[in-house]
Amino acid sequence: MTKMTKPTTGDFTKTPGWLDWYTGPSKPRFKLPAGAVDAHCHVFGPGAEFPYAPERKYTPCDASAEQLFALRDHLGFDRNVIVQATCHGADNSALVDALQRSGGRARGVATVRRDVTDEQLAGIRKAIDGKSALWFYAPGYVNQMAAAENVTRLLGFTVTETPEGTGARIALADAWDAVARRASGF
Repeated sequence: MTKMTKPTTGDFTKTPGWLDWYTGPSKPRFKLPAGAVDAHCHVFGPGAEFPYAPERKYTPCDASAEQLFALRDHLGFDRNVIVQATCHGADNSALVDALQRSGGRARGVATVRRDVTDEQLAGIRKAIDGKSALWFYAPGYVNQMAAAENVTRLLGFTVTETPEGTGARIALADAWDAVARRASGF
């Protein structure tokens, strides 16, 4: 059995066999191009500050925003896209905290549930205060019948739908292109 050396804080026990992050990565021998982006990374907890979701499938060791940003800088990336970790469920507090601490060098992918309220969406948008673009991952939330309405609600712009359900996918693709264009700096 692998020795678990990284802590999980709060009232949580790390999943047995969890592969802790490596403490001493070497510096890459090559220099990344200016503007290089780590396009998919996570923050985990710390559990004492940002509790893990009861419905989680795993409990990781803590990996804070500060640790993520130190790794980003060590490896030579200029920016990163932080994706909501499933161990946090739809509580985006750790993600929003990391975006706020990023100094404008991170963007995020949040998770919302079907029953997300307009107030919750507004709270997430207010918390990042225009400092970071925020995309939403909403499993089961965007479907052919409600795609235009839900994309508009989540992202704040109008999407039109074509007949027979095919437009939902087209509209969603167009919406993501528009989001990408609106995300200044990336």
